[in-house]
Amino acid sequence: MYRDKTTLSALIVSSSQKAADYLHDILSKLRFSPVAEAVSIADAKRRQLEKQIAALETKMKKEKQLNRKMELKAEIKKLKQALVKA
Repeated sequence: MYRDKTTLSALIVSSSQKAADYLHDILSKLRFSPVAEAVSIADAKRRQLEKQIAALETKMKKEKQLNRKMELKAEIKKLKQALVKA
């Protein structure tokens, strides 16, 4: 499958805990880490938005150019609005 030592992440969306546990075991053996679980698509989207916001906030803190910081802040604001609607 993958020849290098890359570790991949995975998100399992399942309302069945038994199915989620089964997939979690399989994915863990295939170098997927972390393997997160969500019970619905809305929950999965919310997690994805939260992760994107956190990444952009970290990037904004490291950014030195004011214009770029403002662009990142606008993008974060847009994602936070989408998070409220989700």
